Amino acid sequence: MNAKVEKVVVPVKSYHLKDRLARPVDHDKRLYYKRIPSIVELCIQAGVDMPEYPTLRKSRPIGAIQADVQEGRDTLKQANESIDLVINKGWSEMTNVHCKYKDDTSAGKSLHISTLKEPSNFPGSECIAPDMGLQQVMESSNDSANDERVTEFLDVLESDTQITAEKTLEAWTIMRIGVRKLMDKYPVKVCGYCTEVHVGPVGHKVRLCKAYKNQMRGGHHGWQQAALHDIIPHQYVWHVPDVNGPPLAHELRKYYGQVPAVVELCVQAGASIPHAWRPFMRLDVAIPLLEECDMVV
Repeated sequence: MNAKVEKVVVPVKSYHLKDRLARPVDHDKRLYYKRIPSIVELCIQAGVDMPEYPTLRKSRPIGAIQADVQEGRDTLKQANESIDLVINKGWSEMTNVHCKYKDDTSAGKSLHISTLKEPSNFPGSECIAPDMGLQQVMESSNDSANDERVTEFLDVLESDTQITAEKTLEAWTIMRIGVRKLMDKYPVKVCGYCTEVHVGPVGHKVRLCKAYKNQMRGGHHGWQQAALHDIIPHQYVWHVPDVNGPPLAHELRKYYGQVPAVVELCVQAGASIPHAWRPFMRLDVAIPLLEECDMVV
C-alpha cells in the first residue's frame, strides 16, 4: 500500500505554552492546551510570531522583573508602617509625613497601591512586538510579484523531479541544523520511558506515560535532556542499490545499508547522495548473488 507523508517525516507534537516561564501543565488542565508540532513550538519560543498561537514575551529578564516587584512590595510595606505611625502619633505629625511621601514620589518611588497590586504593571512585563524584519518578510510575500515568482518556482519543481529532490533534501538538512542550534539555547525535554517531548525549561505533569511499568510511577514521565533525533526522529529504511533491479533478498540483508526515508526518497528521485549518509548506505560493499551467499567469507 502507498505510504503517507507522516510515515516518511514522523510528526512529534507537544503542548503549546503561552508563557514558557509559567507553572508546568497540570494533568487536570491538559485539555486547555493545544498540541502542535514540537518544531513549531520551539520556533515560537525562539521568537517567531504566529497569530494562531499567541505567546507572552518579556522585554526584560525575569530576574529584573522580580526585583521590581520586590521593590514595590517593600515600598508598600514602608507606606503602611508610616501610615500606622501617623495614626498613633496623632494629627500633628501628618504634615511632615505627607511631605516625606511627596519627596519619595518625586524621587521615582511610586506608592500607589493599584500599581503595586498587579506585577504586570511593572516595566518589563509587557508584551513586545515581534521582529519587524520578520513582519516585513511576511508582508512582502503577499505582493503580486513574489506570488508570480513562487508560482514559477513551483512549476519548475513539478516539471523537474531532480530539482524537487535536491531542494527537499537541502531543506531537510537546513531544518536539522537550525533545530540543533535552537536546542542549544532553548531547553527541550523528553521522557526517558516513552517518546513524549516537551519544549520548555520544566517538563509537564500530565500523567499519560504508557511505557513499561508506568503504574509504578502513576503515569508520570521521567524527563531528561532531549537529543536531536527525539524531536526529529529518523524513519530508517533499507537502501536500494538498483531501483530497476531485483527486489532485496532477506538472506542478503547484512550487505544492505539503512538511511532515513527522506534521504532514500530524494536519492531515488535523482538527488546527489549526501556525504554524511554515504557510510550508512554501504556503497563500498559488494553485494553477492543469492547463490553465492553461502560461499562468502
